[in-house]
Amino acid sequence: MLSTLTIAKLTSNYKYCINEYAIVSRSVEHKEPLYLLMLAVSYTNISCARFMDKKAYLVSHALGWIFKYKSVRGKPMTQEVYYNIGRLYHQVGLFSQAVSFYKRALSSPPALPQYNLQCEIAYNLYLIYMSSGNKKLAFHTLSTYLVV
Repeated sequence: MLSTLTIAKLTSNYKYCINEYAIVSRSVEHKEPLYLLMLAVSYTNISCARFMDKKAYLVSHALGWIFKYKSVRGKPMTQEVYYNIGRLYHQVGLFSQAVSFYKRALSSPPALPQYNLQCEIAYNLYLIYMSSGNKKLAFHTLSTYLVV
């Protein structure tokens, strides 16, 4: 099942992925966060397609799945959860929400030290700040979190 989903994901057949992930997520006794996250990602990717109608409808579904993912992940909220939510908002162009979740991610501990996403989060914040014309905050973010 997962290899079929991987092939569908690689070929950008997101409609097939949504159907299959939904079937799998319903059949799993305890909700598996990965399937919920992949449903959110699939809806997000479809909503970003060039000629897609009903973008708001698709984004609302993506948000519904990402917040189910958040609730299944439980507490304490780790950096990864907030990063994934921020990434979804960033991808659909809701930058103020993305910044809010990226900041939460920076202030949250990673699930494991080797999975620290601080550099990725800081770089995404940098991109948002630069695109909005706030170079001062962009470079402050770089100098604070991306020091070599």
